[in-house]
Amino acid sequence: MNNLRRTTQLFMLLAGLPVVVYAVFASASWMEPIRYPDTAVFLKCGSAEGFQQLLVCGRPITAALMYRAFGNDPDAIILFQTVVALAAWIFTAASVSFFAQRLITRIVAFNAVMAVYVLFGFHTLNSALMADSLGASLTVVLIGFAALYVRTGRYLWMLILVFIAWANVRDTNAWAALSIAETCVAVSLVYKSSRQRYAAIALAAALSAIPFFVIDAATASLGVHQRWVFPFFNNIGQRILTDPEATRFFEDRGMPVSEALRSRAGTWGVERRLVFLQIARA
Repeated sequence: MNNLRRTTQLFMLLAGLPVVVYAVFASASWMEPIRYPDTAVFLKCGSAEGFQQLLVCGRPITAALMYRAFGNDPDAIILFQTVVALAAWIFTAASVSFFAQRLITRIVAFNAVMAVYVLFGFHTLNSALMADSLGASLTVVLIGFAALYVRTGRYLWMLILVFIAWANVRDTNAWAALSIAETCVAVSLVYKSSRQRYAAIALAAALSAIPFFVIDAATASLGVHQRWVFPFFNNIGQRILTDPEATRFFEDRGMPVSEALRSRAGTWGVERRLVFLQIARA
């Protein structure tokens, strides 16, 4: 039986090797660092001196730790994100494929999951100096461990640890964790026979998001998050500059207006990575 299992695993490895190799080459083609407007905040986390400064750098702790660990080295961060992404997708592809009973179905399932990584552009996230790649990778690992737990009843602690890391890698993940908790509470009220299980899941989901919300509340007055910046620029580009009367209203009250700024009418704050207040002085 053990020999048969090993032979099956070896055959699956060989059958899935081409798509894995393709995924590696696809990832390798996206190794040039791409900076976004939010990148500056992540780099601030990487320059934090001491754990206390790291907590107040303006980004969730999981992402902040990654940037601090690599000292803001773009190449090291991208390489790390790429390796983690490939490992995460291969692991989850294998975990999901073992739900199938037949060997050919397992091979198809494995290759299908790996194809999603490339065809839907997840490999392109690895070059971004943000937290999107790490967030996507942790989501995939979470699915993999959930599949293993459902199938074997094991790896619960790994599932919980990955969920905590996932909940604290991006702001939206923490809110999603709370949404999961609320959903489980609602389901537990309907299915009374499983109330304890759903209540436990709800408690774990809520607790996992606590670090983010505690830090977020403590740093709200420091202005480090800069979450208002792009909505502010969007309002200028979409609502003010497109309306001559509104533009004149703000210009009369001290807003610098130039031809470069007027050319931004109808655009969004992140387009071409320009900052409105810089081009206003052009």
